[in-house]
Amino acid sequence: MYAFIFISILISSSYCLSNSDKKIDEIMNGNYSLEEISLINSEPESIYLKGLTEIDGEKSKDLFLEYYNKYSNNKYAASAVVKIAEYFYAKGSYVQAAHWYQKIPIKYPESDYVDKSISYHLNSLVISGQVDSARYYTKVFKKKFPKLKFNYDFIPTNKISNKPLVDSKNSSISNGFTIQVGIFKQYRSALYKKKILMSEGFSSNIKEVFIDNQKLYSLRLGLFKKRSNAEKEALRLKSRTGIYNSIIIEL
Repeated sequence: MYAFIFISILISSSYCLSNSDKKIDEIMNGNYSLEEISLINSEPESIYLKGLTEIDGEKSKDLFLEYYNKYSNNKYAASAVVKIAEYFYAKGSYVQAAHWYQKIPIKYPESDYVDKSISYHLNSLVISGQVDSARYYTKVFKKKFPKLKFNYDFIPTNKISNKPLVDSKNSSISNGFTIQVGIFKQYRSALYKKKILMSEGFSSNIKEVFIDNQKLYSLRLGLFKKRSNAEKEALRLKSRTGIYNSIIIEL
């Protein structure tokens, strides 16, 4: 009798867990019912599910934080950390965003979020003025993840030049405006930054330029007929990525 009850409990628990996982997958694919989710009461999945479906960003962050504090070693802990980091990043709290993104490569090195988290961690440090820390952690992560391809020299990101640029190749476009996101000493660094912009939905291009007879790489965003359009896109860039020191160049 008792053995039967014990087995029933195990089966029930296993069913709840698999059912919760199924609901989480459905949410990730955009298909879910709030009524069905409200019936799932097994922790820790229920907390994580509520965080995913909560419309209010502050409340959602608090739920993920509760989940992390209680179940930091569970299945969705790394995902919860990323959700918290994304909240602070989108809010413009880059110091806090850097703190949370750093947890992924340090505490969850096997996570699928490592590449993304390192990128946003370093970017958050640079944006918040912690360039030396960004350089330090670049060395740390390159040593810890030797197979991970990422390059970032940080020098141009917060020192965007206002000097006239001379393209190494003559452009067929003589009029219009573009947004200069940064100038890089190495092409791979510009390409790395370009990939970050692409992940945020921004299409950019890299141009060879010369400043004081030195060849550099200018990362540019868009081509606009009017300066006002470029200014609007620069604002969108700031709100989405936190890059606040881009400049508008007249071509």
